[in-house]
Parts: sequence; structure tokens; C-alpha cells
Amino acid sequence: MSQPEHPADDASWLRTPMTDGAEIASRYDEWAPNYEHELVNEWHYDAPFVAVRIVSEFLGESSTASVLDLGCGTGLVGRALTERGARIVDGVDVSPASLHLADATGVYRHTICHDFNAGPLPFEEHSYDAAVCVGVLSYARDPIAIVRELCRVVAPGGIVAFTHRIDLWETQNLGALLDQLRERNDVQTLTWTEPKPYMPGNPTEGDLQIRYVTITTA
Repeated sequence: MSQPEHPADDASWLRTPMTDGAEIASRYDEWAPNYEHELVNEWHYDAPFVAVRIVSEFLGESSTASVLDLGCGTGLVGRALTERGARIVDGVDVSPASLHLADATGVYRHTICHDFNAGPLPFEEHSYDAAVCVGVLSYARDPIAIVRELCRVVAPGGIVAFTHRIDLWETQNLGALLDQLRERNDVQTLTWTEPKPYMPGNPTEGDLQIRYVTITTA
């Protein structure tokens, strides 16, 4: 029996970011059944686990902390958070098929289908103690606007952790834009790592790298 076609057959679309919500949802709806196996088992994608470690070490042992998982996909970040003691995790994604699988994990309090390019996040300010956004901002028309939204919905003194691709970081001048947040005291602290591997096992996109950014909110 032939196997169904899915993005692993030609992953080149991952290199050229999309910002149209319908197109992104369609790609990830198609990919959802194979997404975790390909990313983790075949492509050695560990960004969700690195980001969760950063957030969990910040939050400590508090299982009462609430965490927003923006771009939750099928639930990699949510499961990793609960394995480290988190009990209140909400997930947001543009792909209904991915959210269906995330729901099935049982680790999310709520899952919400939302295109962050279409408008603000559907949460009041200071709704969460932390936010995680992994492998997602490459789809943002305005990444710094999404960062501001994450800071808005996280309470002062909370943590925002996200990743961003190095090629886009440079073309979007994201480092300078983030520095402006720090200079205007819009955040308490802001740090980022040197370039790290992204999907080293991907046969066509294995050269892509990312930074991990950590913000303490003001």
C-alpha cells in the first residue's frame, strides 16, 4: 500500500516562511499525523524541550503557574511542560488538525484556534505566568508585535521564551528591535543564545539555526 503524501516528501516549503493563515493551516493539517515522528525521531528537533527546560527552571516547583503555549502544534511543548510539573497549560495554534491531536494528549486546559497574524491574542493582559513560542515566529508578519503580545499576556515578573531562525533574525534586524524593548524598559531582562541547531537531521533544511530568547516581563 502506498503511503500518503505529506510535507516530509518535500520539506523545502519550510525554508520560505508563509504568513497566510489559511496556507499555514493547510500545510500543518496535512502534516499533523506525521509531524512529531518526523521532527523528533527523524530530524532530531529538540527546540521544544530546550525551551521548556528554560521556562521550568524559571518557574521552579510551582505547579500552579499558568503557561501559554503559542503555536502548540500537536502538543510537544505541552507534554514536556506537564512532565516537568506544570498543571495549567493553554495551547493556541492555527491548524485545527494539530489542535485535535493536542487535545487528545489531555495536557491542555484549553486549546484555541487562532491566527496571530490576523489580530491580537484572545487573552486579557497578565493572564499567564509564562509563555512559550517555539518554531513559530518565522510565520509572523511582524515578529516583534507577537513578542509584545506575549509580554502583554504574561504577568510582570513572568517569563517569555521563544525561538527564531538566524536567517530571519538577521534580515528582520530582530536583535536591534529587541534591544529597543530593553532600552525603553518594556521588559525587565532580555537575553538570547548564540546560534543553535534547529532540525539537524532534516535532509534539505538541516543547516538552519535558531536562537533561544528569554524575557522577564516588566
